Amino acid sequence: MEIQEMILRIPGLSERESRLLAEEVSQGLIEGIGVGERGGNLGDIDLQLQVTGALSRQQLARQIIQAIIQKLQ
Repeated sequence: MEIQEMILRIPGLSERESRLLAEEVSQGLIEGIGVGERGGNLGDIDLQLQVTGALSRQQLARQIIQAIIQKLQ
């Protein structure tokens, strides 16, 4: 699987935290979807998530991963 571009707009995260979040999401997608299970171009995925309350970076990554996997099914 190749992620060509990931744009995250999350107010309140530093550039470093945003990069770490993107890496966690990428790794989680690889693990969640499985390398080689899906082929070809998956196209663009546009997600808008509403998050209430304070979440850790790991919790936020899990929510994003779950939402992307749901879109792909």
